[in-house]
Amino acid sequence: SLVKLTATNHDEIVRKLFKFYSEQESIIIKNNKEEFDRIVLRLKENMELISSNNTQVFNTKIKELIDKIQINGISKSNRNLFFSEIVHGDLNYKENIIKTIDGKLFFIDWEMSRSANILYDYFYMLLYELSQQKNIENSILFNYFSCSQMKLLSQEVNKQLDLQLDPNAILNYFCLAILDMFLYKILIIKKKRIQPMNKIELKKRFLSLEKYLDKIYVILDKAIKNNDNINEKKY
Repeated sequence: SLVKLTATNHDEIVRKLFKFYSEQESIIIKNNKEEFDRIVLRLKENMELISSNNTQVFNTKIKELIDKIQINGISKSNRNLFFSEIVHGDLNYKENIIKTIDGKLFFIDWEMSRSANILYDYFYMLLYELSQQKNIENSILFNYFSCSQMKLLSQEVNKQLDLQLDPNAILNYFCLAILDMFLYKILIIKKKRIQPMNKIELKKRFLSLEKYLDKIYVILDKAIKNNDNINEKKY
C-alpha cells in the first residue's frame, strides 16, 4: 500500500481512476442543486436519528458548512454535473490502493462503492490526505484551488472521459463531495451503532469528525476565495 500520497503516484492514481470511469457504459448527468438538496436532506435526517449531547457540536458545524455553501451560491447553481455509475467510495490510499512490484495499481475494498459525481473519489483521496496532515498548509488541498490546477484536472477528465467539464464547476463537485463523504461517515456510525452505541465511543467518533471538519472549513474558505478571484479574471 502507499505510505503517503506523492506527486508521482497521485498522477498514476488519477489516470487509473478516470480510465476506470471511462470503461463504464455511460456517464449520468444530474442537476447540481437537486443533488445538493438531496444529500443535505439525508444528512439532516440521519443526524436526527443519532442525535445526542455527543453530536451537538458536530451537528452545529455541519449546519454551518451547509450554510456557507448556500450563502456563496454554490448549491444554488442549476448547472448539470457528471456522475459515474460506480465510484470506489473510499479511496484511502494507505489501505485501499496497492501497487505491485511491476508497477500496476489496484483499487481494493469496494464496500462503499456507489454512484457519485466523477470527482468524488478524487477529492476523497485528497481529503483523506488532508486528514493525515497535522499542519493544514502541508496538505495538497491547501493550495489546490488555483486556475492552473483546476484547468489541469478538467483537461484530464475531458481527455479520459470525452466530456466537457468546465473548470468553473470544480468547486461545485468539491462541495458536493464533502457533504457526500460526511453523509456516508454518518451512515457508517448509524449502521454500527449498537443499542445504543457506547457513549464514550460515540463521543470519540464525533470529536474526530469535528476536528476533520475544522480542517475542511479552512480549505473551503480558501477555495471559495480563490474561485471568486478566478471568476473575476473571467477564467
